[in-house]
Amino acid sequence: MNWYEPTTDTSKTLLGKAQWAWLEKQLQVPADVRIIASSIQMIAYEKGMENWGNVPHEKKRFYDLLKKHQANHTFAISGDVHFAELSKEKIGDYPFYDLTSSGMTSPRKNWASASNSFRVGKSSFSKNVGMIEIDWKTSSLALKVIDPDGKSLIDHPVKFSELVF
Repeated sequence: MNWYEPTTDTSKTLLGKAQWAWLEKQLQVPADVRIIASSIQMIAYEKGMENWGNVPHEKKRFYDLLKKHQANHTFAISGDVHFAELSKEKIGDYPFYDLTSSGMTSPRKNWASASNSFRVGKSSFSKNVGMIEIDWKTSSLALKVIDPDGKSLIDHPVKFSELVF
């Protein structure tokens, strides 16, 4: 889409001081699963849409906090792109996922075909909603996207043992 480009201006931020302090404190709280909700994508950046990659020093700061506090079993959910996709970026050996779901009312086929070198599987421009299924017995979760009829568009299983720093 090329609406936005990454900045090198470190005075630009996504989170304020109070938000960063709160987030760092929360990453130190013991948790079986940690879901980071972001209105914009955290990993995918090549489309030129709003995303964390447009402020790379903020994205790095977030990843550094995950590493510093060994925030195991953490992944993100995001939206605002009018299609669905799953992205994965390695933070060292840690596979950080971002499940993007949006488009219950106005999906965009051409946006779904935009480049994302971090995409896992295929994107979907169908109307959709995201789901997270946690199976405590098997210590695993599934990152899913379904259409309005319940048809699976994305279904990616992840074992908790994979989400460890």
